[in-house]
Amino acid sequence: MDTASASAIDTFRPQLLDRRIRLLAASDAVPAAYFSELIAEIDAALGRIDNGSYGLCETCRDPIEHAGISLERK
Repeated sequence: MDTASASAIDTFRPQLLDRRIRLLAASDAVPAAYFSELIAEIDAALGRIDNGSYGLCETCRDPIEHAGISLERK
């Protein structure tokens, strides 16, 4: 696999979706510009998961590590 391991994707996608739902529920409590920025960041991460580039450096395309989870190419 040229991207993040399937277990990492299985872990991060549900977490991101949950954060997106919670953020939408609290959207009235934060400024609109900040809310839009946060949603855009979450959607961008979900897009990277969907297109297979999650866990890869955007510049060199090498795997990156996140919070003790190795995202090595397999």
